Amino acid sequence: MKRVMISAVLTALAVGAVSCHSPEKKLPKISIFCDHIETIVRQQGISFAEAAAALKEAGCQGADIRVFQRPEEIRILDSLGFEHACAIADIDYSKGEQKELEDATLAFMDEKGFDRLLLVPGLVPADPSRQRRRASAYRSFRCPGRRQGIYHHGGRL
Repeated sequence: MKRVMISAVLTALAVGAVSCHSPEKKLPKISIFCDHIETIVRQQGISFAEAAAALKEAGCQGADIRVFQRPEEIRILDSLGFEHACAIADIDYSKGEQKELEDATLAFMDEKGFDRLLLVPGLVPADPSRQRRRASAYRSFRCPGRRQGIYHHGGRL
């Protein structure tokens, strides 16, 4: 039984390896967070446009942007043909409800046509009562997001 199982696994791996090198198969899309582009800018001492162009030339097809990304950076990415899989919003619910940031996030997503959001909700506070407030605030944001058809990274809001 063990030998049959090993043989089946090896056959599946061989077929998978051959199919990966098929000329008809498209290469996987590579995407990067804009934060990483900004890190390249700082490390290399080059402009955002130069860093983005170098990444595009290296094969990156996408760049996920923050809700509060500089508009000129978004224009640069768009002009280079980058795709955007999702918007990223940092909303620290450990400080309670964040209605203004939530509204700005939803408006940005609507304006740019995003239907996916990577929500970074801040650190979990040590105090249990603050943990409950944070969870409650996060859940309250999920309701308008659901009504607008917005999906959180990995699932529907």
